[in-house]
Amino acid sequence: MLKQFLTDMTSKSKTESVNENELTVPIIPTSAMIIGPYTSNTMDMYRGKYLSAILSVSEDTRLVVMADRLTDNEKDITLDDIRHIGTLCDIKGAMRYSRETTRVSIEGKSRVLIKEIVDTEPYLTARVEMLDYSNREYTVEEFAMFSLLKDKFYNLMSIVGRLDDEKESGLDRMMPDDGADYISAMSPLDEEQFYSALECLDTKQRMKMLIEYIDMSLRTAQLEVELESKIASNFAEEQKHRYLREKKELIDRELNGSTDSISEYRTKINALPIEQEYKDRLLKELDRLEGTPLGSQEASVTQSYFDCVLDLPWEKESAGEFDIAEADRILDEDHYGLEKVKTRISEYLAVLKLTGTMKSPILCLVGPPGVGKTSIAKSVARATGRKFTRLSLGGMHDESEIRGHRKTYVGAMPGRIIAGLRQVGSTNTVFLLDEIDKLSKDYHGDPASALLEVLDPEQNSTFTDNYVEIPFDLSPVMFITTANSLSTIPAPLMDRLEIIQLDGYLPDEKLEIAKRHLLGKQMEANGITQDNIIISDDILNEIIENYTREAGVRQLERSIASLCRKAAKKVVAGSEEPLEITSDSLREYLGAQVGHYDTVEDTSYVGVVNGLAWTATGGTTLPLEAVIFPGKGKLQLTGQLGEVMKESANIAVGYLEANAARYGIDPKFWEEHSIHVHAPEGAVPKDGPSAGVTMVTVLLSAIRNLPVSQKLAMTGEVTLTGRVLAIGGLREKLMAALRAGIDRVIIPKQNEKDLVDVPEKIRESLSISFSEKVDDVLEFVFGDINAES
Repeated sequence: MLKQFLTDMTSKSKTESVNENELTVPIIPTSAMIIGPYTSNTMDMYRGKYLSAILSVSEDTRLVVMADRLTDNEKDITLDDIRHIGTLCDIKGAMRYSRETTRVSIEGKSRVLIKEIVDTEPYLTARVEMLDYSNREYTVEEFAMFSLLKDKFYNLMSIVGRLDDEKESGLDRMMPDDGADYISAMSPLDEEQFYSALECLDTKQRMKMLIEYIDMSLRTAQLEVELESKIASNFAEEQKHRYLREKKELIDRELNGSTDSISEYRTKINALPIEQEYKDRLLKELDRLEGTPLGSQEASVTQSYFDCVLDLPWEKESAGEFDIAEADRILDEDHYGLEKVKTRISEYLAVLKLTGTMKSPILCLVGPPGVGKTSIAKSVARATGRKFTRLSLGGMHDESEIRGHRKTYVGAMPGRIIAGLRQVGSTNTVFLLDEIDKLSKDYHGDPASALLEVLDPEQNSTFTDNYVEIPFDLSPVMFITTANSLSTIPAPLMDRLEIIQLDGYLPDEKLEIAKRHLLGKQMEANGITQDNIIISDDILNEIIENYTREAGVRQLERSIASLCRKAAKKVVAGSEEPLEITSDSLREYLGAQVGHYDTVEDTSYVGVVNGLAWTATGGTTLPLEAVIFPGKGKLQLTGQLGEVMKESANIAVGYLEANAARYGIDPKFWEEHSIHVHAPEGAVPKDGPSAGVTMVTVLLSAIRNLPVSQKLAMTGEVTLTGRVLAIGGLREKLMAALRAGIDRVIIPKQNEKDLVDVPEKIRESLSISFSEKVDDVLEFVFGDINAES
């Protein structure tokens, strides 16, 4: 193995090799440390040729020879100035500690015979012969001497305590010369003894020498042990008694404190409202703690366990009295709009008041970021007089985060559910499980599966945490979950949730929220009053329309906070005049307006059609562009389209190719032309089937050179037979169309029933047409299309 290491090193180096065992390598004369095979050491080196040698080889082969210096000669070093046997070493690392000092780590690999000094510049170089024992055949006498040497070495190590089982087994597998190198490195030899053994080339003589050295060290070590034993036995009787008295007093003090805490634990355990089986188990654990040394790790772990179990809110609590009218008032006070959501929560609270139990589906608030999901949960807690605690599930991938760790593990702790209830000290609480759609899983387990028991009203009355190991009743806890999207929530978990959709806000709703909540909140947060800043409704509308692009109101709140900070700075500067925000000053205070690519123009284009898409942050327009050019029927798709959307494009091409005659398309068109379809904003991934009708329309527009009004948008999945199927996210898509300035929208006939969930203002502001097949869409867009046109 050593030979292979050296072969690998020299094969990569610039080092010259005379034969297999001869090397020409840098040599470092030193008397600062003892180094040999199987030894590791560090040394501090300063500027000079020796450091240059170290740094040069550490970047290449990492091989260097360390030789013990015999004289003080620093210049023109010859073989007479060093020992003729050195150690071939591996440079493990070199770290600069200061401008002048570099600390070098080295490890001895093999003895070498230094034959001649080859060069002195730029550093000292020597030709050496590696002493290789790999093919050596040993005599019976040599093996016997090696066995005796090992026995004495093991006896010595048993006293000084430097050898473990792994190293001992490694020595047993070595040949005599390698073993002698190893024993020399591990034994407490002085410098002269070490180098005598290092320089000896006769195996029997070398082992005989080491046996004498180690026997001398063994006798010395045994004598030291004997002397220490005698000194301990002659310990003065008076000092011994004083020592024991002090120990006894200390033990008595510790036992009294331990007895008090154990008595307190016992009293609390007996008072717990749990089954006797689990009380007996806790008391048995307490008896084990009583017999455990107080300062031990086991005692500390057990005490932490009892502290956790006894801190939990085991007592049954009533749901608490609350006024449903007052709860409605609080919900209205805290949130503007969201009427459907507040109505459902009010019904939920009414059932709770009548039944006093939480045996109903767990609420899951689903909507874009910033629409008020978390704040609604806080309002529910305030309305019902409950405590509030929150657990973020985003990125959680370990099942033990929910169920806890077995208490036998070092650093074990309860799951986050139990820990949260321990923190608030009550089960009469609203427990928010935030971002439930962002759970993940790996080899640690699936936290979504662990939540199945927590969120099932029929099971969570006996929830068992792995750490506590006692069934805990979670049924009094009001769990509310939040999510941005349902697509990533596992079906078994979603089955336990009652979904409440929170859609994005309309501009007029954002205006009211800003006036009622955000403006006052940010003025208070920034230490100003209404006398310090003037923001009109028109300015707020301009911020909403031109400086934010979101379904919620977070960016709107940040923009208002920025304006309030400007006012605060003016107040601190000593100005008594309020900061009046105008359209001209908005650009200065808030920077450039948000880019509005999806704000449409009142014009018509060939090969450009507006689709509608749903995203986790709300709806958006999805314009598609198509161009035709000479080719051989190739369809090129760009704009980060997903697999489903690419399939929609292929379906659209297939449908038009199959119905080319009906739509006036030359039969040879597909052989002589290629098509390129692009979805702008190429950095944003796009997918889904609802762009099917948009694909058909944009392709026909480009092929027939027919302009399409940009005030028109459409959505719907298309089939090869020309049917238009239902889509999702209708409310968000219609809101996006209205926000972008679109007048007319084409949606699938199957989605007509979903308009009941769309605000009346949106329905009145848009002209909505329904399509059952592709012909309906094309007639709405182009009028009558026939082969002769």
